[in-house]
Amino acid sequence: MTDTESLRAQAWKCHEQGKLSTAEGIYRKLLKEEGAAADALNLGALLRSLGRFSEATAHYQTWIKAHPKELTLRLNAVNCLLEAGNTELANTWIQEGLRLDPEQTDLLQCLARYLMGS
Repeated sequence: MTDTESLRAQAWKCHEQGKLSTAEGIYRKLLKEEGAAADALNLGALLRSLGRFSEATAHYQTWIKAHPKELTLRLNAVNCLLEAGNTELANTWIQEGLRLDPEQTDLLQCLARYLMGS
């Protein structure tokens, strides 16, 4: 196991155990070093779970630009925005994703959720 893989496993373990501050620090370190979509996804989920929606939104804005085709990252970002009531940006990110893959079922479901809430 590489140092990065070990660090990622440690972050996930801390995340699962509720040591969120430690997990957050490790995810941020990993993102600075590698910028992997999986780490962006996990940090975004952590921020969202803590109700830090504006910070999560800024985080997702950075990492969706870096990984526009990462579906799970985009879905988490859209769900975070919908939960936070930021429907305009959620719709923008849904539409961007659908331009990349017009028949993506999960994004179409997000679009339906958005339209039902509008």
